[in-house]
Amino acid sequence: MPDLGCKFTPRTDTFPDSALKVLEADKITGGGRYFGKHYGFFSGIMFRLKSTLKALFSFQLGLFTASLSGRKVDGTQTEL
Repeated sequence: MPDLGCKFTPRTDTFPDSALKVLEADKITGGGRYFGKHYGFFSGIMFRLKSTLKALFSFQLGLFTASLSGRKVDGTQTEL
């Protein structure tokens, strides 16, 4: 199959900024839980702590508060 090709077309995001912050906080929470389950409790806590502090020091305060509170996507968000 040497002549097989693939074309990648990136999808444009139509979400508002508040929805993107909720989705990013959900990724942080999910990543922390994954690391906690597979690599130990301390690893999961350190992942969430690093991600939260990264959001704080890069002045993404909406993401900081959402990741600090452990906000996750569960279908009750009005932003999505």
